[in-house]
Amino acid sequence: MKKLFVILFLFISMSVYAFNYPVLFIDLLDKYKEEKIELIVITSNNHQYSGLIKLVQQDYILFEGSFGTVCIQTSAIVEISEK
Repeated sequence: MKKLFVILFLFISMSVYAFNYPVLFIDLLDKYKEEKIELIVITSNNHQYSGLIKLVQQDYILFEGSFGTVCIQTSAIVEISEK
């Protein structure tokens, strides 16, 4: 059983490395910002925003769309999808 756990752990670790997935959520947001990918962000209070990330900090992002610029706490983000 221990060998199976180690093998599964190594497999998952290698797949994360092989596909260049960001390890941290902040890194993923930063990647979206750098590539200027248009996103749809849904927050915990059921607000939906569509636009681009302008600034990524440890606990918030500045998000800009047709509605203007809004500051969203990263802990309030429920879902992110590419538009």
